[in-house]
Amino acid sequence: MDIANRGANTFDAMLSRLHGKPAHDSHIIDEFVLSGVFWIVAPISILILSRQSDRSFSELFRNLLDYVEYADEEEAATGQGAGA
Repeated sequence: MDIANRGANTFDAMLSRLHGKPAHDSHIIDEFVLSGVFWIVAPISILILSRQSDRSFSELFRNLLDYVEYADEEEAATGQGAGA
């Protein structure tokens, strides 16, 4: 769980860097490597979950995107970030 959390935080740091706000405690090499791992592992994970839940890959992927968008909106509305 700790590894997944650190990986997600590093991926978030890469997204922040792409938006012009680099995290002060993150390194671009770490962000680049873990972002690459994310883009390899994420589709495989979604495929496994879609097969186990008897749902299509595209349906599960759309639901994941909707969830992330909702979570981002909630975070913006409450003014709380991941580190808050």
